[in-house]
Amino acid sequence: MNLFFDWNPIYTDDYNHDIGTHNNQLYQRKTPEEVNLFAKLLTQNTKLQVLFLRASNIQDDDLKQICHALKPDPANPAIGNKTLKVLDLSYNPLTPSTAVGYLAEMLDVNRTLEYIGLAKCGLQASHA
Repeated sequence: MNLFFDWNPIYTDDYNHDIGTHNNQLYQRKTPEEVNLFAKLLTQNTKLQVLFLRASNIQDDDLKQICHALKPDPANPAIGNKTLKVLDLSYNPLTPSTAVGYLAEMLDVNRTLEYIGLAKCGLQASHA
């Protein structure tokens, strides 16, 4: 299964239009502990192999939660996505050093992910 969610910022609501205004309202988490929508998707979906989230306004905390969802838990084999092979996060406003840290920690234990797209995220050779 493939999901392409490109160029759709997650922190806007295109369907919330009050009469007389056409401004999208920023999405606000109900609590700081609320899990990112894409982390939930990865946790609950057992068939997803390709996920494109280019230019979706993924933030550092979102990436942290996505990486957590991609980490298998040896104590609980039911936790952690084991099917995702491709994750494209290009064109998102990530902090390079933070993003690399989260990804490196996840890749230490994830054995299924084959490709991570990070074009135009501000990474340089020194971050790798």
